[in-house]
Amino acid sequence: MKQFFFTALFFFTANIIQAQEYTVVGLDGEVENAKPKLTDECEEKMTALKERFLKMYESPEAVNHRKLTEEFFAKVHNKEPMDHPRATNFNEKILFWIEAHLDQTDFSSAEEAKDAWNKKDKALLAYTKANMDYYVMLMQTMETCGSDTVEEFETEMRMVYGMY
Repeated sequence: MKQFFFTALFFFTANIIQAQEYTVVGLDGEVENAKPKLTDECEEKMTALKERFLKMYESPEAVNHRKLTEEFFAKVHNKEPMDHPRATNFNEKILFWIEAHLDQTDFSSAEEAKDAWNKKDKALLAYTKANMDYYVMLMQTMETCGSDTVEEFETEMRMVYGMY
C-alpha cells in the first residue's frame, strides 16, 4: 500500500505524465487538434474524480497546508532560491538559501524558517493521508480513462485552483 501511495503521489505532484494531442488534417488542409470521445464509464469516473477533488481541495487539511505554504513563501518574498553546493534536494536548497540570505527574508533565524518548513511538510502529510481515497481514485481513473485524460484534468484543476 505504501508503494502504491507514493507512486500515486509522485504522478500527481510531479506531473510527469505527458498529455498527448492528436493532430487531424481536414480535406481543406485545416489542422485541428482532436481528442477521442470518452466512454460513458470514463465520463462517470471523471465526474466522480472532480467531485472528490473538490472535497479534497476544501478539506481542513488542504486549507491548512495551503495557508502554511503561503505564509512560508511570503516570508521569503516568493523568491526563487538559487542552488547551494551543499543542497541535495529542494528542502535543503531553500533552507540553505534562507540561512545565507536571512536578511532578505522575514524570518528572524534559520531555525525559525526550518520550523516553519517542517510544519508545512507535516501539514502536507496530514493532507495527503486525509485524502488518500482521492489518490486511489486518481489511479483507478487513469486505468479506465488513460493517462492523457487524467493529465488534462490535473492541468485544468491547477489552472483553476492553483497548486493544491
